[in-house]
Amino acid sequence: MATGIRTEVLEDTWRRMGYWARAQFLIALSFALLFGGWLLFLGVPSPFALGVLGGVLEVVPFVGGIATALLAFLVALSAKGPLVALLVLLGYGGIALLEGKVLIPYIYGRTVGFHPALVLLAIFAFGKLFGFLGIFLAVPMTILGAGILKHWRR
Repeated sequence: MATGIRTEVLEDTWRRMGYWARAQFLIALSFALLFGGWLLFLGVPSPFALGVLGGVLEVVPFVGGIATALLAFLVALSAKGPLVALLVLLGYGGIALLEGKVLIPYIYGRTVGFHPALVLLAIFAFGKLFGFLGIFLAVPMTILGAGILKHWRR
């Protein structure tokens, strides 16, 4: 690969990685607002603090979600009882499903410029190949691969 093309690949990849970082922020923000709103609706103490914590922990696949759900469950159980605690878990599951199947592919697709189906395929494929780390790195590695392929053909 010639030096000029290498520079173009790096610039294009760096620009798209910035878009990916913005997408991560939007996903965390949307989760924080949805989950915090759900907790507020249920009357759980400190709903937006728990929502923001959940949004921050969203960057860590699976572990962040489990920690968020468990903490919110325990707070709801101690403050509101078992029924509300169960509703917290059900709401978390619904929000996580909405996020995983709709919001993440849509936001990544709009910000990074990939079709949502490609984002889902990348997450599944990299997750299958590389496990936990693959899920986290799926979109950045797809960005890098797309940048190389785009400039390779020239």
